[in-house]
Amino acid sequence: MTKLFLGAPIREPSELRFFRRLRTDLEVRGIVAIVLANFVADPERLSRQVDFLIWTRHRLVHIELKTLDLRAPLDAPANGHWTEHLRGGQFRTLSNGSRQALDTTFAISDHLRRIASAAGLPGAQTEFFRHIDTVVCFQPEIPRGSRVQPIKHVSLCCYADLLDRFGQDGASPPGWTAAEIELVAQELGLYAEQENRDEAKTNLTDLDHLASYRSSLPQIWSATCTSWCRSACSTRPVTGLVRFTPGSEHRVGRISGPAERMSACLLASVGRSRPSAKSRLPIV
Repeated sequence: MTKLFLGAPIREPSELRFFRRLRTDLEVRGIVAIVLANFVADPERLSRQVDFLIWTRHRLVHIELKTLDLRAPLDAPANGHWTEHLRGGQFRTLSNGSRQALDTTFAISDHLRRIASAAGLPGAQTEFFRHIDTVVCFQPEIPRGSRVQPIKHVSLCCYADLLDRFGQDGASPPGWTAAEIELVAQELGLYAEQENRDEAKTNLTDLDHLASYRSSLPQIWSATCTSWCRSACSTRPVTGLVRFTPGSEHRVGRISGPAERMSACLLASVGRSRPSAKSRLPIV
């Protein structure tokens, strides 16, 4: 089983594909994992964005994900910017992923040490970076013709090699169990995936209601609109003023199509349910 804790929803499609694939492959292999994703480590000092920090009983792995175009060889020196060589002699400059990953691991280490000290977790005086595997993962793989120079304490690998690593013994923080990692996630301000799923379910329910409302608009319009309202909702352009009864005080936006014209009529219908003197509302 894989548990996911998020600092913010994962919006990047390549990161979503990576996580879904990794979750499936870990579960097929029977590897229990806790994933902390898309959060900022040590925000008060170093403030480094973390793609994925993954705990298993074998190891704790920090992953900096790099999605590459297989048609574009990568020049990745130990120092300086990385370069993707595109077709037609074009190129794209990237930040140095190895240095980026290592700096982020140090930020994670400092943050974990403060959390461990405050929460009374094992190894509060530990230099946590010594227990974190720092990995730059290239997906789907490193393009042919690439030149990649690793640096000390950072592994450069493709997805298949990363997956194999999770089944091998490593050096996870001493004494830390799944319970400690979940406590760390809470202290980092992350939320469990289930909370996000509930929010997503609510959003889908709202969208269902909206779709139902939109599909019923023609029937509502036919049953409630008066003759002047039907005229206003015709396919001809609408300009000037539309009469509304007071009560709603809705300001109408520019009417540009049949659906929008029906919505304006429905507002008029709502207004008519409250008897009062006529008022005039400009269309803008």
